[in-house]
Amino acid sequence: IPVPTAVATDDAGNIYIAAPGGDRVFVVDTSGKIRVVAGSGVEAFHGDGGPARNASLNMGVNNVPNGIAADRNGNIFFVDKFNNQIRRVDVGTGVITTFAGSGPGGYYSGGYSGDGGPATSASLNLPGEIAFDTNGNLFIADSQNGRIRRVDATTGIITTV
Repeated sequence: IPVPTAVATDDAGNIYIAAPGGDRVFVVDTSGKIRVVAGSGVEAFHGDGGPARNASLNMGVNNVPNGIAADRNGNIFFVDKFNNQIRRVDVGTGVITTFAGSGPGGYYSGGYSGDGGPATSASLNLPGEIAFDTNGNLFIADSQNGRIRRVDATTGIITTV
């Protein structure tokens, strides 16, 4: 696993690893088998709505942590840092989608906007760590904006905490 920087587990005991060195997300399942969950290894933005393993990511440089978390349904969420987005992999279908952030991609090219609207329309700027609360709301460390953002689990609306 090239340059692992963040790790998360799900309720089934799987271990998920963000590895920006290869722009991929890996899983170590309960039998110890390692496989790619998301990322083709090509640094770019591509693949929303398709198989997560075929998607292009831009997770950042090797020494920059990237948040990763599993929701209560076992879906995987991770920071696609240099695309200024949070991506979601549906564990049932293997399809990747953008959960929060509208881009654009590029180092320090994000912005700050979107409070009170859909998380997919909001601007983030080099998001860092992510975490779920007990209600399923996702919190995002919007690093370069110096803010914590919250995506409501029911409505998908983003706000600043």
